[in-house]
Amino acid sequence: MTQKVRIEQTGRFDLDAALGLVGRNDGLVEPDVKFGYNASVGTSAEAIHSLGGDLIFPTSAQTVRIKAGGDAADDAGGDGARSISVHGIDDNLNEIDEVIVTNGADASLATTALFWRVFRAKVVDVGLYGAANTAAIKIENTTDTDELLEIPLGLGQSQTSLISSASKRPIIITHITLFVEATKILTFSLFIREAFTTVAAPFMAKRQLLPPFKVASGGEHIPLDTPVPVPELSDVWLEGVHASGTAEGGSAMSYYVVPIL
Repeated sequence: MTQKVRIEQTGRFDLDAALGLVGRNDGLVEPDVKFGYNASVGTSAEAIHSLGGDLIFPTSAQTVRIKAGGDAADDAGGDGARSISVHGIDDNLNEIDEVIVTNGADASLATTALFWRVFRAKVVDVGLYGAANTAAIKIENTTDTDELLEIPLGLGQSQTSLISSASKRPIIITHITLFVEATKILTFSLFIREAFTTVAAPFMAKRQLLPPFKVASGGEHIPLDTPVPVPELSDVWLEGVHASGTAEGGSAMSYYVVPIL
């Protein structure tokens, strides 16, 4: 879990209100940053995450596991990743972590907890000093066997722009950084879907939160003059689209979790 910090009023009413500095939580917030990467954004909009294509949003809480197909060195006794941690939202709608022991090229055991969402995974320990995972480690849910996210080869942490907010833990996005490979242009859009546990019609619609950002050949840092609030039990993520062909694209979102005490 992210370390809590206490902040004072900034003098900006919109930011102070969003951060709970006007009586909701006494300024106790949790700063974090979420980053994503997509090696091949195409001409149809797709999420900024390393698996490419669209994100998968499960409609029930399920156990998760490491998908079969990895590398033998990513094993409980191997030189690579010996265990990983998955971070998400459980069937009680709380934010949790659970450690999974790696099992080489075979699937791991399933988690004990049921997860509505998994939006971060990272390598916990390795067999060699300075090592990371020796192959991509993909996380799937065990009932639907949908690929939810991955830890790319050698990076030690997942690369997905998705953030999901737990019960009584709304968030506020304060900065977005976007980058594109040289000579290419990508158009990025920030989306939200609220009430993700509502799985029978009528559903909450996917909705664009900000005007699209067109970024060319390099990076752009976007401080948000008006912070973007995200209610509890919501998904928020970035998508990109390229005019022709494909392009690499990445993102980082700085945000605060604002617990409701």
